[in-house]
Amino acid sequence: MSNTLSILVRGNVSFVSIKDCLESFVGHRFTKSEEVDWNLYEAYVLGMHISLFDEPGFVDDSGIMFSQYPFVIDVDTASMTLEDDIKQDCSKCFSSLLANTLTKHVHCDCVVVENLQRVVATFTP
Repeated sequence: MSNTLSILVRGNVSFVSIKDCLESFVGHRFTKSEEVDWNLYEAYVLGMHISLFDEPGFVDDSGIMFSQYPFVIDVDTASMTLEDDIKQDCSKCFSSLLANTLTKHVHCDCVVVENLQRVVATFTP
């Protein structure tokens, strides 16, 4: 079972400042994907695939105002070799740590959502 958690990001913040903060926090450089024409940067950290992209084009749904968040970070634990419930707990914890770090360091609003359907946590500066 793969539960992707997404961190929706908004505020007076740039794509580069988000990427720089993430790289500093996880200790890895994010690499630009050559497979797409938009800003998509990826890193693999602790067995998790983390991707950062902008202008997601999501439609407001499930009571979540996606259109208000121009940046998205996906945290996918599918490649981790752990039990599903441990993967899910790890992903939620790590996503919340990333969102909290972004909120504190680049002063933006972050919402962690599970499978783009359910709000897990909200962080504001």
